[in-house]
Amino acid sequence: MLLLTCLVRAGVFAPHAVINAERSNLENSTGFTVLLTLFAACAQVFTLVTPEHGLLHAVFAICFFVQLTTTLAGVNGRRNMLRSLLVLLGSAFVVRFVVLESLYTQDGGFAKRIVTALIEGASLGSVQYEPAGAGTGYVAFFTLTLFFVGLVLLPPGRPRSWLRPQTIRETPLLTIEGELDDISGHGQTEAAHALCLNIPREHRSHFVAPGVGHYGIFSGRRWREIVFPRVREFIRNYRS
Repeated sequence: MLLLTCLVRAGVFAPHAVINAERSNLENSTGFTVLLTLFAACAQVFTLVTPEHGLLHAVFAICFFVQLTTTLAGVNGRRNMLRSLLVLLGSAFVVRFVVLESLYTQDGGFAKRIVTALIEGASLGSVQYEPAGAGTGYVAFFTLTLFFVGLVLLPPGRPRSWLRPQTIRETPLLTIEGELDDISGHGQTEAAHALCLNIPREHRSHFVAPGVGHYGIFSGRRWREIVFPRVREFIRNYRS
C-alpha cells in the first residue's frame, strides 16, 4: 500500500484514468482489475527481493519502510519516482541474489565459508540465509523487468496544478474585463466561458467595466463603485 501511494503521489499512476464516472461499467471493472493487479504486484515485488525469514528479513523490511516513507515525503515527479524505485529494488536484488547467494552457496570456497562463519558468529547465529537456487535469480530479474515495464505503461498522473475545465459543473463563473485595460486584452477572461462549457448558462456571467483600466478592476474608486457591486450582486444571486 505504501508503494502504491508513492506511485500515485508522484504521478506514475493515475487511478482516475482507469476508474471514473465518464467510463462505462465494463471499463471501470477493467480499471478496478488493473488497480488490484498493481496492488498485488507492488506487494509481490518486495517479497521477491526480501529474504524469507530471520534477521535479514526484518532488516530488509525496515529498510524498505524507511526508504519508501522518505520517498513519499521527498520525491516528486514520475521520472524521479521511477529512478528512485529502480535504485531501491535494484540494490535489494543485488544484495540478495548476488551477494548473499554467492556467500551462502553450498559449493563456496574456503574464504566464503570463513566470511559467513564470522557473520553468524558476530550476530550470535541470528543472520542465516538459505540459497534460493541457481535459476531463481534469473526469474527474479525477469519479474522485476516486467514490473518496471508495467509501471512505464500505466496511465500517468497529471500535476496537481492541471485542471480539466469541462469537468466543472456546479461552480458559478464570473469574468470581468476593463474597457480601457491595455494589459489584458478584451476576450482573455471571457474565454473561460468556452472552456467551462458544462457550467449552466444561468450560472455564468461576463462583465466589461466601463471606463476601467487594468488596475481599476481590483483597486481604487472604480473597483468600489463599479466592479465590487457587480461581484456582490453575482454572489448574492447565486446564493439565493
